Amino acid sequence: MKLIENPNIKDKRRKFSLDNLLKTDRLWTQDTQAQESIIPLMQKSLDARYYLLRNVLLEGLDIPIPLILVGPPGLRVLYVSGERGIFRARDEYWEKLDERSQNYRSAQPNLITRTELMGKAVDAFLATHVENLPVVEPVLMFSDPGVHVESIHPNVRVVLMDAMERFFTALVQSRPFLSPQQVQMIVNLLSHSMEQPESEESAAPKQDAFSMKDDEKARMTLPVIDIPVPNDDAAMRLVKKVPISNKQWIVLGCMMLVNILLIVGFVIFILISS
Repeated sequence: MKLIENPNIKDKRRKFSLDNLLKTDRLWTQDTQAQESIIPLMQKSLDARYYLLRNVLLEGLDIPIPLILVGPPGLRVLYVSGERGIFRARDEYWEKLDERSQNYRSAQPNLITRTELMGKAVDAFLATHVENLPVVEPVLMFSDPGVHVESIHPNVRVVLMDAMERFFTALVQSRPFLSPQQVQMIVNLLSHSMEQPESEESAAPKQDAFSMKDDEKARMTLPVIDIPVPNDDAAMRLVKKVPISNKQWIVLGCMMLVNILLIVGFVIFILISS
């Protein structure tokens, strides 16, 4: 297997908006170490027909794709996690077992959604350049042998550490879909962004496709409407135009008289009480 690293990833890392996808440096380091433990196993299991591209930055994304495996059976987008615990993967839901209550609760980040979106991003990118490309398969992997995942029709393939070697062995024995020329063409497309130095303009934050963060530029602002306020003379003319009958004037006068009497009675009551 041939490993292709992104030479600029260490410099680019500080420019990425990692707050949503990679919450902290601890998580970044944890997942990077998880990848380091898996790569030697892949090199041992896969021959020279396979390419592993690491930290691929696609156009329009501000987050690198950690691992993309390209070979005769097609493409696999691999997300290797260093998480620990007992989890449940059900459709697009990702849950972790709470040790205290012994109940599953939604876990963040959602590794199922994250891996699925990465696969779709690579699939959409290649679809604009390559025809008749087999569907990209997103695969969520765990490097910790103590991790347990209860899988119930998850949206992505989940591979635990104890099944890792069988997964790669089955991959080598699977039916080829891509010719060597197609494999090389796809590798060249994906690795092209690695070879280009990032300019200052391209270093500006882009839309985060995986966390689905609100884009500040997409927010709509309400137009300011200048409503003319009439002057005093215009207001008086408007009042005079309002039709008020004599009966209505009498009712208004009675109401004012009643209010005055109530106020006078209240004042007299206060004076007597004191």
